[in-house]
Amino acid sequence: MTRLELKQQNKSNQTLIFDIKGENHMAKKKDQKNKKPTPAKTDNPKLSGENRPST
Repeated sequence: MTRLELKQQNKSNQTLIFDIKGENHMAKKKDQKNKKPTPAKTDNPKLSGENRPST
């Protein structure tokens, strides 16, 4: 895989390494499967998406 280095003149001289796709390996996140966001749990059942009364 071909990589090219881009040197950034910042407060700290950081060398960012990108592959052909342009992904940043320095700040690469773990591969996450698409998770559904869990609804926020509240004490009020009307606000939360859970325990809705059937109409």
